[in-house]
Amino acid sequence: QNLVLAALGNSASTPEKGIDGEVVYFPPLADLEAAPEASLKGKIVFVSHAMHATQDGSSYGTFGATRRQGPSIASKKCAIAIL
Repeated sequence: QNLVLAALGNSASTPEKGIDGEVVYFPPLADLEAAPEASLKGKIVFVSHAMHATQDGSSYGTFGATRRQGPSIASKKCAIAIL
């Protein structure tokens, strides 16, 4: 299924033809961290982090590590993308 989205800053560009790969689900970031090196070669990582709407945006910071560290961790494990 095609998925189009906007990337966060400092993200690598996607090739014009896009990417295609199996999506691998990790409920928390810690499960991604525990995955064996190179175990995600050619795969797209999905880390779940449901945020609840708040007036003050307080739920946004809870998952900062997933946004800041997740891409680097996924890359080191040879993933082609992270959501």
